[in-house]
Amino acid sequence: MGQLETQMSGFEVEDFCVDLAYWFKSSTKRKNMLHEFCVFCDTTSMEVLQHFSIRWLSLDLAVNRILRVYKALTSYFRSTDEKQARCLRLRALFEDPLTEVHLLFYQALLPTCQFNLLFQRQHPCIYLLHGQVRAFIRKLMSTFLKPAAFRTTSLESVDLQDQENQLPDTQLGIGLTTKSTLIRLHEAGEIPSGDVTKFNKAARGFLLRSTEYALKKLPLNDPLLPHAEFVDFRQRQNSYFHFTIIFTLPLLHLNNVRS
Repeated sequence: MGQLETQMSGFEVEDFCVDLAYWFKSSTKRKNMLHEFCVFCDTTSMEVLQHFSIRWLSLDLAVNRILRVYKALTSYFRSTDEKQARCLRLRALFEDPLTEVHLLFYQALLPTCQFNLLFQRQHPCIYLLHGQVRAFIRKLMSTFLKPAAFRTTSLESVDLQDQENQLPDTQLGIGLTTKSTLIRLHEAGEIPSGDVTKFNKAARGFLLRSTEYALKKLPLNDPLLPHAEFVDFRQRQNSYFHFTIIFTLPLLHLNNVRS
């Protein structure tokens, strides 16, 4: 996920979550030590959740759990003297104040990318797809583009690369907690200005590439989907009979081919 953000920032969220989960998975001693640090940091003791790459929803859960016990985890890795390669990797990340910022960024963004949960239902919901796809892309665009760049034109024709269309770093949609944490750490002298600029550049690139991917892969201009809205009884007063014909013709053609 976020290969461009990873290349520019050096932080790979999935590898980090997997490393962390495996570090505690089979060691009761390590789990007990983490529990003690949770008590010391006045944090509710929770186990680190494991992320599986084939179950993309687990990444959101894993990131949220890490952030809930982040202070305890930081104290744990700063105090442990174990020398395994995995431990050294994790210690270096927890000693880097930008790690928390990266996790907060993903925490803010991941719920935006889960609009397809809407379609994991038993009853028909194809009538939602046309509107939801467009709403999702607009939401992505709003994180790094000025509203005027996409509100008065078709989504396909928006120039994502045009600097005049893009928001300044201070207005990027990286999440309020992400932004406030970045400012706090910078003002405290823990993160230099160069790293702030690097993070914002990586975040902007991630948001831009995500939008490009969505425009390329999602059925934004499928002629069938706008006419599927008649399936929703709440929209039938705004629908016409020819919507039904347009919607069912491809299905009839498919049945004829199968026959």
